[in-house]
Amino acid sequence: MNRHSSLSIESTLMWRKRAAQRNRIWLGLITRLLTTALAMHLALGVVMGISRVHGCSMRPYARCGDIAVFSRIGAYQAGDVVVLRRAGEPEHLIKRIIAVAGDTLDIDGAVGHVLLNGHILEENYVFFETHARAGGVHFPIQVPEGSVFLLGDNRPESRDSREFGAVSEKQITGKVIIMIRTSWECSKCDVCGARILRSGFLGRGHIGV
Repeated sequence: MNRHSSLSIESTLMWRKRAAQRNRIWLGLITRLLTTALAMHLALGVVMGISRVHGCSMRPYARCGDIAVFSRIGAYQAGDVVVLRRAGEPEHLIKRIIAVAGDTLDIDGAVGHVLLNGHILEENYVFFETHARAGGVHFPIQVPEGSVFLLGDNRPESRDSREFGAVSEKQITGKVIIMIRTSWECSKCDVCGARILRSGFLGRGHIGV
């Protein structure tokens, strides 16, 4: 074998080696991309989810246009903010769990307080009085097994369990774990924000909650 033939074989072997290395790099990259895509699908499609806030029923905790990141796993308890989907509703609702199965709930219309199991419920996230809805639920009410009672933090503007009653936990999509604030708001939220300011919200140091 002459020198030219030897160099040709070496060049061929080197080219094949480099091609194999490139293939391994591409295969590794594709594998990582597929693994990342699968993990994101499992995280956002199975374990977690996201939903945009519509309306101002949860002001000041959430404003119109905010993004709610929620977990689909775990048990629910009083105080949790949850995402739910009721039959006939065009979009998700975001409300706060006020009472769970077995709790007795009442509303003292004279002072605008919620009574949970006979005691005034301390709600430092609410800046308006709470009143029953005409034609809605009759109080007191005991929350049925497997259900929760939901209220919006912005009580004057919220459509919640005062109107449609306790909600089955099966209707809950997940519990909000992160609320991402956006800069977009509707004109109705601007009005709600002004009402909250007049109620003394700023003075209580809760902006950005």
